[in-house]
Amino acid sequence: MASEIRVNKLNSSTGVGTITLSPTGVDISGITTVSTLRSNIGIFSGTVTGEHHGDGSNLTGVASTENIRTNTNATFLQNINVSGTVTATSYGGSGASLTNLPAANLTGALPAISAASLTSVPAANIVGLATAGFSRSGGFGGRTVSSSISLNSTSHDVTGFSADVTRFDVIFRSASTASVDFGVQIGDSGGMETASYRCRSGYNRSSSVVAEENAGGFFSHGLAGSYTTSGFMTFISLTNAQHRWQCFGRFTENATDAHVFTIDGYRHLDSALTQIRILPESGSFSGGEVHVVTYVD
Repeated sequence: MASEIRVNKLNSSTGVGTITLSPTGVDISGITTVSTLRSNIGIFSGTVTGEHHGDGSNLTGVASTENIRTNTNATFLQNINVSGTVTATSYGGSGASLTNLPAANLTGALPAISAASLTSVPAANIVGLATAGFSRSGGFGGRTVSSSISLNSTSHDVTGFSADVTRFDVIFRSASTASVDFGVQIGDSGGMETASYRCRSGYNRSSSVVAEENAGGFFSHGLAGSYTTSGFMTFISLTNAQHRWQCFGRFTENATDAHVFTIDGYRHLDSALTQIRILPESGSFSGGEVHVVTYVD
């Protein structure tokens, strides 16, 4: 028959450790060191050190994340709320719900995505080669050519000049009048200017050089009724905000080689250029056509 020792409590001869035995189990107080502790159901109070085994389903109140370590994949069935910095070797997932990522922290190559929804991109941030498909709304230079205007009336007004136009050309082809000179007047929102031009025009031919000054507009000088004349008039302003337009024109008579007609001058406007008028000094045009070409920086 095996020997038995029955006690209710074991007290240490030194220290404060005790072992109390009861019908429901064993209560151990004080620091306990064991090589292996196994229990189907155990209740521990105080600090328990060492390795612990089991499914951990009843662990609660873990005071520090440093106390949670695993060498296998961990699955969390609910949300994880983290305050502070999360450090990992890599992150997985679609990233669809990530928001407010600082641009300075985005590195690597961008995927091939559509930019169809991009709006209000500052021009200073657009670099590289621009290909076809752009429509200008500011910031891009270019030129615009009007449709052909037939010269068959007393005058032709051209309007709709934008505030960023700094140059325009008036190009004549086979223009003719009833033996009078023709030219251009310019205007602003206050109307067409018909005086105070500083214009000098004239012609060179094999036998003479003739010139005159004209204050009524940028008009040619010396055209005869039988002439059909082709050429151009160029108007330049350093910036439209200065409202001073410099004019230079050059024409040749289609049927003769010895005639060259020139125009040179300027006119200040009170505000931005908005309109021009193409007209003979008197009467009307009898033929020809004209195009107006505008330029923006």
